[in-house]
Amino acid sequence: MSLTYLNDLLEIVQSLDDAKASLKDKKIFITGGTGFLGVWLVDALVQLGAKPTLLTRNKERAISKNLPWIEGNLKNLPELTGNFDEVIHAANDLTLTSDESLASAKKVFDFAKKSGAKRVLFLSSGAAYQTEKAETNAYIGSKLLIEKEGTERSSRGDFEFKIARCFAFIGPHQDLNSHFAATQFFKDLIDQKPLTVKGDGNPVRSFLYPTDFMVGVIKILLHGRSNQIYNLGSNEAAKIIDLANLVNSHRTGEIPPINVLNQDSKSLSQTDVYLPDMKLTETELNFHQKINLKEAVKRTAKFYQEMFPNSKIRVN
Repeated sequence: MSLTYLNDLLEIVQSLDDAKASLKDKKIFITGGTGFLGVWLVDALVQLGAKPTLLTRNKERAISKNLPWIEGNLKNLPELTGNFDEVIHAANDLTLTSDESLASAKKVFDFAKKSGAKRVLFLSSGAAYQTEKAETNAYIGSKLLIEKEGTERSSRGDFEFKIARCFAFIGPHQDLNSHFAATQFFKDLIDQKPLTVKGDGNPVRSFLYPTDFMVGVIKILLHGRSNQIYNLGSNEAAKIIDLANLVNSHRTGEIPPINVLNQDSKSLSQTDVYLPDMKLTETELNFHQKINLKEAVKRTAKFYQEMFPNSKIRVN
């Protein structure tokens, strides 16, 4: 295990010291436990004394962690059995239609009630605020449908239903082959290639580091109000070109210029802003981001330096 990742896990445990008693020996069923956020979620919960069981398509990763697992996916959900204290629905399959995602969530919710779970946490998305796209965008539509379904079941007394609308993240264990700008920049850095910005670099985003994500998501699980939507993201806005420059600064030797594909574009990217309103999460749950973007990029670079020692990544 990477030393950077191990130190991050220890930081999470220290930040959530008051949650240990509530999580110790708790049986937690998790869908999506081997994805980017799922890996952090599972490893941190283990460090906090919980006992997670994973529904996963990647049984090798689950076996490597020596954790109970059920092989399956959202499209072909197996029969679920057992008793659990909490259920976290974090799985996401972009190949499913809205109706297929809702159908799989209903099965997870049925199981949560049958298993005796007190709480169900759903990792939704900040994209769900774009309600005008719900009919044409299966991803957004599915998040809204699942939120509604869970809220209705909670109102019937099946379980407490917690909603975390997650925004953008940056950190170790992201899929380097994904389409997100942050992962593409780090892949270019690792491969010692010039960074490429596919637009004009002006869209505004914010990026939360996973240690802060874990603190926030556990606070939502344990202390959030049932049926309340809590945003989870960073308050630090940055243009995509600013992120590229930060990543590019971690090169050894001469730093090549960033390739901006649409540098002279007159597009509407100036109004392309995707940022969370964190007021409710901060005031109600006492959540406060600790890792700024510069530190998040540095820690991520350090992780990849450890994982790819020939990459010539520089970390001061």
